[in-house]
Amino acid sequence: MVGVNSDLPSELTTFLKKEPLHWPNFSDGSSTGPISVVWNIRSWPTLCLIGADGVILAKQPSISNLEETLRPLLKEGS
Repeated sequence: MVGVNSDLPSELTTFLKKEPLHWPNFSDGSSTGPISVVWNIRSWPTLCLIGADGVILAKQPSISNLEETLRPLLKEGS
């Protein structure tokens, strides 16, 4: 799991000091930053499952159906 934020790096650092998260987080600097553009992120939050090769496997999977989304993807990788 990786967080990509539209916040400025200093704002993200301040937030993470107050609210530590247990996964890596990166600042894209704005909603039109390079990651947002390449991954076509247009709303926040957007959930993406990214494969080891960097390809988006699923976009906006339902949290309640995450296991159903992951199961076929994991079978493909075995």
